[in-house]
Amino acid sequence: MLSPFAVRLRTQYLTSLGSTAGRLYAISTAGSLVGTLLAGFYLLPLFRVSTIFLGCSVALTIPALVYQTTRHRRGLALAASALVLTAASWRPATETRGGLRHVSESHFGQIKVLDSGKTRYMLVNGATQTLLDLETRASLAIYPPLLAKLAYQAKSDGKSALVIGLGGGALPPLFASWGVESVVVEIDPEVVTVDEDYFDFDTSATEVVIADGRQYLAATDRSFDYIVLDAFAGEVIPAHLLSTQMIDLVQQRLRPDGVLLVNFGGCRKGDDALPLRSLVKTVRHWLPWVEVYGTVRGDACGSNLVVASREPRSLADMPLPFDVAPRVQPRLDMGEPLDVDGPALLVTDDYNPLELWAVHGQEVWREGLLETLPPSILLAE
Repeated sequence: MLSPFAVRLRTQYLTSLGSTAGRLYAISTAGSLVGTLLAGFYLLPLFRVSTIFLGCSVALTIPALVYQTTRHRRGLALAASALVLTAASWRPATETRGGLRHVSESHFGQIKVLDSGKTRYMLVNGATQTLLDLETRASLAIYPPLLAKLAYQAKSDGKSALVIGLGGGALPPLFASWGVESVVVEIDPEVVTVDEDYFDFDTSATEVVIADGRQYLAATDRSFDYIVLDAFAGEVIPAHLLSTQMIDLVQQRLRPDGVLLVNFGGCRKGDDALPLRSLVKTVRHWLPWVEVYGTVRGDACGSNLVVASREPRSLADMPLPFDVAPRVQPRLDMGEPLDVDGPALLVTDDYNPLELWAVHGQEVWREGLLETLPPSILLAE
């Protein structure tokens, strides 16, 4: 709407219409380029979205006010009113309002920390990443102890673990309970800061590397007894971590009797299970023994825990070396492994449609999340 009107304002003669339109659209294109780079690399990582909108509103209003002042004084009152209304709409963020403890933006999403009742939540892009009991300081997230349980039952004598994706920082202490030293690779430094400040994560006890998990695997020459892929936040599927080339890197860094564990959200039945089945087929290309367990029994969609190795394993039913919160204890029984037979694709870097295929399953997952989270969590800004 603005561009044709701007052309009309700048055009004095019909013969100059083409050059005038060309100049204005060139300026518009340059502005789009600058705006894209500015938003992606500066504004979003450093400011809240509401602050960005406010700043853009003011930036657009001031030139109009200047123009009205210098050229058309009859519109000055209207322009000034718009500026006053914009300024009046601003309100400072209060971190304690509605239990909100922290909000930050990074290159990888929005991170919130909220307290509701006796539980502290960490949300990444509106999806629950971890939960903490504020009284006992125990983790209430279910998938970290389930991953640790699978790792321990598959291989109880391991000494080293590579964890790709820090999440709420609950997994490394569980590994440490049976003498495993963890190296955590986390791409977002803001996640590490939030875990330290609000979820009792101790960086002095765990080696943390800020890097992309695949790049780290390609660059390191270290080997590990356990490798955990847990870099999936909400609906975001980092497809470059789920291909034959990635699993090849994993098996190169995995010791001969090592174990791979993957936390993957998706559906488990029918056509919607194609992403999960394709993940299993891709892992089996390098690690023949694969089993899959659901974090919640009976649900059609949810978090799925994949355990894989080069040789078949019997998951030993033995006492676990770590304790979990009483609320979590009844959910540690995962039952029998899921049936993941059916049509599947061998996922490669050249063709990796997992994110597209997983859209419906992620919608179901998000709807279930909205039903379980307290309204105070969903509405906090």
